[in-house]
Amino acid sequence: MAQEREHPQGLVHRLQGLGHVTTSRRQVVSLTVPHSGNRPGRSAGRKGLDIERSGCDVRRVIVLVGLGPIGGGVGAALAEQGEAVLGVDPDAERRAAWAALTGEPVAARPEDISSWAVVDVVVVAVRTADQLWSVLDALPAGERSVLVLTTLGIADARALENSPHAVVEAPVSGGAEGARRGELTMFLHTPEPLAPAAQRVVDGVTSRVLSFDGFGRPAVAKLANNTLAAYIALAVAEMGDVAARAGLDRSTFLDVVSVSSGQSWISDHFDEVAPDLLFKDVALLRRDVGDLPVIDTLDLPAREAEIELARRGARAWSRDDSPVSGRAGPAVPRRQPGGAGRVPAHEG
Repeated sequence: MAQEREHPQGLVHRLQGLGHVTTSRRQVVSLTVPHSGNRPGRSAGRKGLDIERSGCDVRRVIVLVGLGPIGGGVGAALAEQGEAVLGVDPDAERRAAWAALTGEPVAARPEDISSWAVVDVVVVAVRTADQLWSVLDALPAGERSVLVLTTLGIADARALENSPHAVVEAPVSGGAEGARRGELTMFLHTPEPLAPAAQRVVDGVTSRVLSFDGFGRPAVAKLANNTLAAYIALAVAEMGDVAARAGLDRSTFLDVVSVSSGQSWISDHFDEVAPDLLFKDVALLRRDVGDLPVIDTLDLPAREAEIELARRGARAWSRDDSPVSGRAGPAVPRRQPGGAGRVPAHEG
């Protein structure tokens, strides 16, 4: 599970700045919480956190494992939409911050949940593959959907096919702000049609979903995209240096690029790019595919031929034959000359 630590008050302030969280009072699901920080009317028990039925129309519970920037934002967005969300994270400060922000119950480990009777879906948003395997090992057997938001290497993502759980590969892009606002892009593979509860989660946290027809393909898509973004970020930085050496300041250079042929999402939002996250995905891709291209412009005819060959390949691939389908979301605003406004930070 995610191990990086953040002061709880800082996390509360940061998430609150992304939108107000409202929490509905649910009378149809009772929880017994085995630690301090209980909400009023919820008592401590001895056998772990017990999710039990009460009333006629039982509200179904979402268990969210990993309360970092992505998981915490996703959970807050779902709670604001009226979902019953139980947050799980080994970090006590994160649990306290998220509980204070949302009013939702928390647990340190999946093993602390003693009854899974009303859990319809589990969402996993931990940082590494090792953490994910630990979570999957801890989950009880059942047919409930397990949505894996964690970005995995290609081999690890393909290994999800062997899980005894109803796993859905669903890495996301859009960062903490996108998660909190329910505006993530999701790269999705589900072996079977999504169960209603899982579909509700996907609809609640995304503005764009791209669907793929096999385990590992969402990982390829996300890692290749983020590696491309890393190349572009490096190119923007290097060409900014070239422009500066030739007498054009970097800010003006970015303004020119924003309305010219070199424009890209990365150039428009250059000040918001998180390079550590991009290069984490570069490392994952390199681990599975080997060496990545070293791009130079010394042999111009060869580079021109390479671009034309790629264009022909793209034209030859009919969209009807593509393994990718999806629904589109809103367009991303471009950088305005004179400086970009605040935009969702690129993450994950």
